[in-house]
Amino acid sequence: MSDLAPSQPPVEPSGAVAAPEVVAVPSPVVPKPPTQAQNWRHAHVLSATGDNRRLWRFKVTKDSVGLPEEAKLSSAKSLPGGLVGKGWNTLLSPALNVAWLPAADTYLRVVAVPAGPLEEIYGLVELQLDKLSPQPVSHVIWSVEMLPNPDPKEQTALVVIVPRARVEEHLAALEASGFVADRLEVPFVGQLRELPAGDGLWVLTDDVGPSTNFLLAWRVAAVWREVSFTSLPNGPGLAPALTAHLTRMAWAGEFAGWLPAVYDVRLVAPASRRGELETALTNWRGGYVQSQEPVPSEIQATASAKAQLQARAASLLPPETQARQRQQFVDRLWLQGLGALGLAYLAGVVVYLVALNWQKWQLESLQSDNAGLARQYTNTLQTRAQKEVLEEQWALRYAALDSWQGAIEKLPPTLNLSTINFVKGRSLRLDGTVAADAQPEVVNFHNELRKLTLTNGLPLFSNVKQGATTVRGPIATWSLEGELNRSEAP
Repeated sequence: MSDLAPSQPPVEPSGAVAAPEVVAVPSPVVPKPPTQAQNWRHAHVLSATGDNRRLWRFKVTKDSVGLPEEAKLSSAKSLPGGLVGKGWNTLLSPALNVAWLPAADTYLRVVAVPAGPLEEIYGLVELQLDKLSPQPVSHVIWSVEMLPNPDPKEQTALVVIVPRARVEEHLAALEASGFVADRLEVPFVGQLRELPAGDGLWVLTDDVGPSTNFLLAWRVAAVWREVSFTSLPNGPGLAPALTAHLTRMAWAGEFAGWLPAVYDVRLVAPASRRGELETALTNWRGGYVQSQEPVPSEIQATASAKAQLQARAASLLPPETQARQRQQFVDRLWLQGLGALGLAYLAGVVVYLVALNWQKWQLESLQSDNAGLARQYTNTLQTRAQKEVLEEQWALRYAALDSWQGAIEKLPPTLNLSTINFVKGRSLRLDGTVAADAQPEVVNFHNELRKLTLTNGLPLFSNVKQGATTVRGPIATWSLEGELNRSEAP
């Protein structure tokens, strides 16, 4: 498995809307792979960016969607509950709510993985997430978008990473407007599913006010090798910044060995922006640039609904948020049912219902208190485990520096040091050569290493082993391995 995407600078989430009432999770929550859901009857796709919101409603028949019914709604008003609300009608006519997340702060990495079930792919990506994510894993939400790959033994996974704060901010705004999202998708990334066949560099654009979002994707031999997202401010500096970013990507591709010498450049941009970008890309590439119109929003919404219905697209909805929404939906149905039952039997069982509801309220309060204590206890254990890991990493960092410094300072001038390695965070291995008649210097060096101590007086090495000395003519090779005293952690 190889990670083929170039490095990108970390991004910081911006927050303007109050976050939803979710418990802060100090440790990463592994998302579950998308699975085939229930038999949906309708699908809603909401684009809530800018001053206006666009809502597409689809009728679903055997996971296929019909023509979209579009509604443009003001951002100042709540969405009609009868259209997107979840209640008893959801049990009879289930509706899938898909929300679009703005592409800002999105981070993308392409990973080649062996062919296998989606659950295994999520596990493989999770093992690499510390390297893939630009922020601590506990501060991001991630998912996997599967891209086409002609090799039956290999799959291409696009890892979509978004700051957790930005996701929670967007979900809070959606919930405040009455929209409970079942899936959360970045439509700009989803456009990769709709691109026609063709190798080369694909440059997709999306204007967002004072800046322009760029999705830069390289496809070689029908395999997506690298996908990158960047947002550049509009103005005279846009073209130089874009070409500089593309140059870095090309260098990374040449270094990795997958970028061909000749490749096509394909620009997907509206006509109003095409001239400026075509000129910049032509000057950068030194050749013809193919251009085409972007996919209309209604077609993107249709593709998004199909992909989410068939569980082929990445969903960035946090698992804990999905569980909370499900619990709220169940609670809401129970409360409505109990209310109807109470009205039906109000005449004869008023006292009984009051006592029952009182006991139920007490039980729910105790359960809520118990759940809060359980979460606090779990969070405390997770925080302590993270603290131990950080302390261990900190100790190993200083132990490596102390051992390297001590070995260099005590190295006799008659010994030649060939390699110095810090092995598995536990021992320092030294290899070198010495004149055959100066072999006793190796023993002296061995004794000096055993005497090394830290500032607190404890020995640096718990044990120093001397390897076999091999004499070849006038030169002898030697090796020493010192096991760190792990009790010296700072």
